[in-house]
Amino acid sequence: MQKLRFHKVKIKHILHFISSLLVPLMIGVFTIVLAVVEIQKAASHRTQDLRIAENREKENILENYFKDVSQLILKNTTFMKGSTASIVIRAKTLTAVRQLDGKRNAYLIQFLYESRLISDWKNSINLVGAELNNLHLGSDSFKRNLMGIQLSGISLINASFINAFLSKSNFGSGCNLRNANFRYSRLRSSNFYNASLQRADFTGADLYGANFAHANLSEANISQEQLDRASSLYLATLPNNRKISEANLILNGNAEQGDDCTNDTKTLKSTSKWNVTEGNIIRISYSAIGGILTDSDGAKFNGDKCYFWASNSVNASMYQTIDIRYSKYDYW
Repeated sequence: MQKLRFHKVKIKHILHFISSLLVPLMIGVFTIVLAVVEIQKAASHRTQDLRIAENREKENILENYFKDVSQLILKNTTFMKGSTASIVIRAKTLTAVRQLDGKRNAYLIQFLYESRLISDWKNSINLVGAELNNLHLGSDSFKRNLMGIQLSGISLINASFINAFLSKSNFGSGCNLRNANFRYSRLRSSNFYNASLQRADFTGADLYGANFAHANLSEANISQEQLDRASSLYLATLPNNRKISEANLILNGNAEQGDDCTNDTKTLKSTSKWNVTEGNIIRISYSAIGGILTDSDGAKFNGDKCYFWASNSVNASMYQTIDIRYSKYDYW
């Protein structure tokens, strides 16, 4: 009985000892937690303050840019390439876009376009070398009109032109449009000469008459039908990394194709690849009619090369149907 009482007393002391340790320990843990929370709050406030200050600085940069360029516009009626005013605006623009984000750069480009500083290739400001990556000039809700915009030689990686009206626009001269989004945009007669268009998205875009000569369309989302409507794909790299090398789609345009041409004016030779609709047109050698043909310098043509001759016809015409569908080259 006495032994049991001793154990009870011992357990009581142990519990009292543990409780005396737990109280300050809990207070210490609580203090540490409060300190961590305060540090996190302070860090969050600092981050927010920095973000506010950064946004304020960018707003000031954009506001000052609008003000400075507007004054130049009011003082100058034209901005011919190479003029002092255009050079000053170029310098101010390149400086501003380096400090602004994609959203504000979109405002800047819209301002230049509406001020007609990048909407006419003859009088547009030279922006070659500008970095406008992540620029967003598209919208799913409405069609933004940017017809004829001049953005050649610019870095536009990850730029978005969704649903935009961009017919007759210029994205040539090495414009970097990797991962650009042109979904459902109108790009009729636009220029992409030598542009980098790797992984660009042209889903639903109207590309009738677009120039993709020397462009890199590797892994781009573009259909065969869209490519067939382009005006040129000469030396372009297609989505499967194959390159088109045909420069001229006219067949036998120089009269050299087909059987040997005739050496006299009485023997008719087929106008290979051409359909004669009026008069008599034959393939004949330069030497067949006594060397009467001369070039622009007055020198006579020699040799047995061929040319088209209308014989004694007063009126003569011929035509050829040209297949401009690039699918015939089986590059897919």
